[in-house]
Formats: sequence, structure tokens, C-alpha cells
Amino acid sequence: MTLAARDLRFAWERGGPDAVNGVSLGLEPGELLVLVGPNGSGKSTLLALLSGWLGPDAGGVALDGVALGRVRPRERARRLAYLPQRVAPLYDLTVAELVATGRYPWGGTVPGPPVDDPVVGRALAATGLARLAERPFGTLSGGERQRALLASVLAQETRWLLLDEPTAALDLHHAVAIFHLLEAAAAEGRGVLAVTHDLNLAALFATRVGLMCAGRLEALGEPGDVLTAPLLERAYGPEVLVGSHPEAGRPSVLPRRGGRP
Repeated sequence: MTLAARDLRFAWERGGPDAVNGVSLGLEPGELLVLVGPNGSGKSTLLALLSGWLGPDAGGVALDGVALGRVRPRERARRLAYLPQRVAPLYDLTVAELVATGRYPWGGTVPGPPVDDPVVGRALAATGLARLAERPFGTLSGGERQRALLASVLAQETRWLLLDEPTAALDLHHAVAIFHLLEAAAAEGRGVLAVTHDLNLAALFATRVGLMCAGRLEALGEPGDVLTAPLLERAYGPEVLVGSHPEAGRPSVLPRRGGRP
């Protein structure tokens, strides 16, 4: 079983440049694949194509061997969860009610308050939001909102997880905690694909790293093979220094002091 893309191409305007240009990759159960790359490199567009939110101009996506477009929406939602960068405001919902939306593909929650659903309760606990279950979503901080949205995706209980910048607006402690959650989800046999701008979190936690640049997948492999100075300079320019994490032995990426403005 895989979530596989073959030669995906997509442009936002007819005749315009390709936002995604000939990308092929496969996500396997049990791995945490992390996409990195500069702004505008096509990471979010690729994730939207893999989720089915966008249709490709060429190429295709297969979910467990079946063309994604042939999988009915409810069945797709039971197998694949997608957290985009931006979500429509849900300020009228409590945190527990928001997380419970992840149960809709399975017929909703058990009778009673959403927090009584054991799956919702586990997702709230995993993201550190149990004490905020009854708080209105609109009263949360940016980082708390991000964790609540992630909890709703975890409550969906799918084999495949696609997450666009799941640690945006989170402090270091919570960002690391989220990647531990994603690592644990992969260890349970799920296939997890996450986009991040944090090269060091990608280095520490990813099974594989994909480096995007100008719509292309420039490199795909283990963190030590992808997060190298020559490859990162090709994508980001000569503003990076690559060393080794003192404990994990994985790459550690720092900016140069004299980078461009």
C-alpha cells in the first residue's frame, strides 16, 4: 500500500509557470517523509495535489493502488487526512467540537458531548489540549489553534496523514512535541508526509526528506543525503552552514551571518 504520485504537473494559470513540475514520489506506511524548500518552491501545491484538493494538469496520484479521483470522498476521508496551511474560521466551535469534526467520515461522535468520544479525548490529550476542551476555538492563541487543528486530523484515524506546516506558530517545545507525535504515528504504521520550513526538525525526525526547488523535487532520501551544503545551496543560496547535531549525529543547519537582505 502506498500513496504515490507520478509525474505531477500543475500551473495556477494556463500557460503560466508550473508550480509543480514533473514530481514523482511514493509515501510508504511507517515512514515520516518531510518536504522542505524555500517559499514558492511548490511544497504546499504538491500536498494539495496528493490530497485531492487540487487536480493535476498532468500525471496522477494513486491511493493504495487506485487513482485518487476514483475514490469516493467519504472513503478517501477514512483513509487520508489533510491539514492545509489555512483553514476557514471555526470560531463558533469549542475545541472539543472542532476535534470531533475529524470523526465525521466515520459517522460522527458517540452520543453526548464530543469530549466523551474516546478518540476525541485521545487526540486532545496527545496535543496537550484536554484542559482547553470546552474553550471556544476563537479564544485560543495561534499555537493553540494549530494544535487543535492537528488534533482534528489525528481524530480522523487515517492510514495517510498529509500536514502542511503543522508546527507553524508553535514554540520550540510544542514544535518538537508535534514531531514526536508524527514520529509515533509513523511507528504505528501510518504514512506521514509533512511540510516544514524548519530544516533542523526535518533532520532530526524524518525517515526521508524531499527537497523542493522551483516546482521540482531536487532530492529525495535520508536526511544526511539530502540536507547537505551543495543541495541546500542550490535551493536556498549560499547562506547555509551544515554541521552535525551533537547528540543525534544528524545534519544541523545554521544561517550564515552575512546572508543577503
